[in-house]
Amino acid sequence: MFNFTEYNDNYPLINVVDAMMGQGKSTWMIKSINQSCINSLFGESAPLKIIVVTPYLDEVDRFKEACSEANFKSPVTYGQSKTDNFHELLEAGENIVTTHSLWRGLNRTTYELVSKHKYVLYIDEMMECVEHCKEISNSDFEILSTNSLISTADDGRILWNHDNEPNYRGKFDHIKSLCENGNLYRYKGRMNFWIFPTDFLALFDDVWIFTYLWSGSLMDAYTKAAGYKIYHHTLIDFELAPHPLIDEGPMRAIIKSLITIVDDPKLNAIGKIPKFEKNPYSLSSSWYGKQSIDSLKGIHNLIYNYFNNRVAGPAGVSMWTCYAAQRPSLKGSGYAKGFVSCNARATNEHRHRTNLAYMIDLYMVPVVKMFIESRGVKVDQDQYALSALVQWIFRSAIRDGKPINLFIPSERMRGLLLDWLNPKPMDLRTYKAA
Repeated sequence: MFNFTEYNDNYPLINVVDAMMGQGKSTWMIKSINQSCINSLFGESAPLKIIVVTPYLDEVDRFKEACSEANFKSPVTYGQSKTDNFHELLEAGENIVTTHSLWRGLNRTTYELVSKHKYVLYIDEMMECVEHCKEISNSDFEILSTNSLISTADDGRILWNHDNEPNYRGKFDHIKSLCENGNLYRYKGRMNFWIFPTDFLALFDDVWIFTYLWSGSLMDAYTKAAGYKIYHHTLIDFELAPHPLIDEGPMRAIIKSLITIVDDPKLNAIGKIPKFEKNPYSLSSSWYGKQSIDSLKGIHNLIYNYFNNRVAGPAGVSMWTCYAAQRPSLKGSGYAKGFVSCNARATNEHRHRTNLAYMIDLYMVPVVKMFIESRGVKVDQDQYALSALVQWIFRSAIRDGKPINLFIPSERMRGLLLDWLNPKPMDLRTYKAA
């Protein structure tokens, strides 16, 4: 059930390792996995079965190579789907490394197979675990409801009525599967949401999530709403430590020295927060959706001017982002191939890029925010935006300690970043207590 409840003793505690990029999260994870395998090999601990879930395929290869003691297998497509092969690996009790995208497609067969073994789960970076679902339209919902194929539970879950149609095969097979997996929820009688099944994490002997800026994230809200209890760790000198002990002041000072933020009133004017307008969300998704072709052309010209006239370097060191819907209108000569999604995490593919343009003012999707908060968990929009922004910046050359230039016209996003780079002593005390 996706309801805010008291912590359930039957659910596992979730270990979150929350540390800044470059502080050794992957190194610690690899060392921990190898050591666990060695300990079980020599009888010093019970045998462990391990699953690692990571965002990108190149990280799958990295874990397979680095965790030699685990002998990881990854799902392949040899005459079958990756999900089918994943299930074969689970049935055999193999140690497995796979991607977030495959993980999203788990089903009740996955649940049954995981339950057969004592698996430990490592999740590299937070997953998208709550989304506004448009795969089932309101018309489809009415058709299915009218024909008693689905019903809605008290907690909002959409249930498939097997008693009425036990052998259904047809147009709504995918909807049936999502209902069976516990993925679909109805909100306020008119909106549907896809949810990563909250009960699935309870099947594991241990769960570890490795990320940065966990508090205030969507996955933080998701686990709170599901009733999980979090052990909040960090890394100090590559060793696990309680998160309240971390002092990020010195690290943030180093990062600040590497970032040159564009301070040009003309370039930044597009993102200024108007004092008297009712809708001050310049560069937000909803704001972009209301812009004319001419307005988008003007934003394109700002980006072009920045990359071609304000910073030095070849096109290959350019990195920029906007919302997917506006990407065709805003891309241009000299930077088009440097697009990096605003929710990018974990990848090292862009670590050579030194000239950055962050062209959005990020907010959690409003209906997702309403849905999460209806479960009794408050969403911190600024923390949510800051987490995504810092993760995006760290896809660039700054992760290797190299200087970068940053065009961030949104007054709100620029302010959040500057506050993070210039923490007051009270801010750090608050952060350490979070």
